[in-house]
Amino acid sequence: MTRSSLVIRLRQIMPLARTTLSKAIDQSAVPSVGNPETILIVTAFLPQFIAPDHYALSFTILGTLFLAMEVLAVAIYAVPGSRIGKYLRSGRAMQWFNRASGSLMLLFSLGLLAMKRPDS
Repeated sequence: MTRSSLVIRLRQIMPLARTTLSKAIDQSAVPSVGNPETILIVTAFLPQFIAPDHYALSFTILGTLFLAMEVLAVAIYAVPGSRIGKYLRSGRAMQWFNRASGSLMLLFSLGLLAMKRPDS
């Protein structure tokens, strides 16, 4: 089986899914509630900035700001990622992407090999 026929077969088996906004929120927001990083930030980092005399208001403001920054961070990754994804759907572009990323991995591994270990 050639590579192109394998790609065609995979696209037939697993068609590209179109997701709605509510489905995307369910797929990203629900798992992040159980994310240890989110729990750590909300329970350990945010409380030091909360005013004890206005606990509910300050916690609501900080929580809202945290969520807004999370949405912004996800958008910063998602928008360029969707544009790059459209480009990488062609087999030739994906082949060059794989070559470039593989070359970077080799370059980083050579850099690690060339590093000296610290004396302990």
